[in-house]
Amino acid sequence: MNAATDTELKATRTAYADGPRLLADIGATRARFALEMAPGVQRAIRVLNCDDYSGILARSTRACV
Repeated sequence: MNAATDTELKATRTAYADGPRLLADIGATRARFALEMAPGVQRAIRVLNCDDYSGILARSTRACV
């Protein structure tokens, strides 16, 4: 499968009925957040440095802005 075909398939996937899902991967140095609009379709991707925030709540709140 080439990149163009993969992109076309993602554009046609059905969105979740109850809205987007918040995905998070929080490690020791970086916290990554994204909204998954449909299976395999991520938008609003944010990567934050953990040292810039006092805790997980501050990181997750900043990712949503």
